[in-house]
Amino acid sequence: MASVFHLDALNAYPYDYVKIASADITYRGLIEAAAGTGAHLIVSTGAATLEEVNRMLGWLDGEQPTLLVCTLSYPCAPSDAHVCRVEGLRVSWPDTGYSDHTRGITAASVAFERGAVLVEKHFTITPGEGGDHDFAIGPAELRWLVEDTYAVDPIGWRTVYGSASFGDIQPAEQSARRLARRSIHAAGYIAAGTIVTEEMVTMLRPGVGREPWQVDEVIGQRAAHAYAAGDLL
Repeated sequence: MASVFHLDALNAYPYDYVKIASADITYRGLIEAAAGTGAHLIVSTGAATLEEVNRMLGWLDGEQPTLLVCTLSYPCAPSDAHVCRVEGLRVSWPDTGYSDHTRGITAASVAFERGAVLVEKHFTITPGEGGDHDFAIGPAELRWLVEDTYAVDPIGWRTVYGSASFGDIQPAEQSARRLARRSIHAAGYIAAGTIVTEEMVTMLRPGVGREPWQVDEVIGQRAAHAYAAGDLL
């Protein structure tokens, strides 16, 4: 399995599973292209509302992806993990997993105990290098997670279990939601009066304008004024 972040990565996609990151749950073109590879789709739902998740599912023409409960925060504090959302989502979507950005393996273990069909955990062999390495697990912790999934410390269990409902955007996610999501931008210079085509637009971060799923509101319209490359449309 591999996460994809742009359309070119899907050319001759070689894996059986394809992951869509939380930030791209509004990127209809990427999601539809990923589904078109024939690989099983796994979609992370960090900082997404129920409306956004249901809209994304509507693009898939009946395909049944695995949905990952997630808190879009790096690293995620144990008190923001709210693993209980796995149980909440499984009521309507049995193929539910958990994307874990906490340090250690407690949240991942609790997610399995509460019925997650899979858990995504960042893995490193070079800890201390910053970024994702700072909350990733190493070989020893991965072995413990596989061998001792249900041997969870009860105090840690209560902390990561939480109380939030699925679809609630957590305070810890607000900044990442804005910075990680995409908006519709000009891929190059567009002269005033030009009819905008698909090749003229690109989806860039941060998410401060029209979202990627709204691209049909732009394609085919006449540019009201000139746009430089990178300008919001």
